Amino acid sequence: MTKVLLCSEGKTDHGYDTYSDGEYTHTDGVIQVFLQKLAHEETLAFIVRTHSEVKGFAIIPNPNKLAPKNLVFGRKLAAIAQKEACRCIAYHRDEDNKGFDHVYNQIRGYLSVADECGIRCLAIVPMHMTESWLLSDANAFPSMPSKPALPRKPEETWGKPESEFHPKRYLKRVLAQFHRYPSTDEFAEVAEKSNAEVLLKRCPVSFRRFYDDMNALFPLCKSAREEETD
Repeated sequence: MTKVLLCSEGKTDHGYDTYSDGEYTHTDGVIQVFLQKLAHEETLAFIVRTHSEVKGFAIIPNPNKLAPKNLVFGRKLAAIAQKEACRCIAYHRDEDNKGFDHVYNQIRGYLSVADECGIRCLAIVPMHMTESWLLSDANAFPSMPSKPALPRKPEETWGKPESEFHPKRYLKRVLAQFHRYPSTDEFAEVAEKSNAEVLLKRCPVSFRRFYDDMNALFPLCKSAREEETD
């Protein structure tokens, strides 16, 4: 089992906790589903922190007061990962039409501090939004979506928040034809039923990067696990 510190935007991405009979039960979100799907036989245990929780985490100030803010954020991620005994950090943020390479490289900059601490890191940047990945595989829905159909190029589907082509609104319209509505559970179910090979073809930029990074990351984790059992 590999412990992963997952830093993401909201509960549709990282799930939520339900309290009952004195115990908390966690329900995974979309990003956890995709991470576990691409981790092959490796079992992942997630420690979740939102972006705001990481920003509010207290660390010893860096003596270099001119250190860029992104490095401060990276130091906080590394400190939390070390505190929670996490071998990996997965940082998720939507691209939001700001330029895929720009956002991806920015996040890799945040993670460089953790890399230097020997923590394996993963930047997860759906283009344009996580919903774009969920608009990729027709087999993830009860039947073939038709009103509307899935977009021909999910990664390029974009519009203003009030536009029917905005990924969130587009996915809402797709779900509505099956009398289903946006929620953490619905999104996680679509992610679970989505085929990685389909997403690689339909989202050749951001899902391909995620897929390749996962393949590079988890053989390292698997080797570390095997060393522990020797």
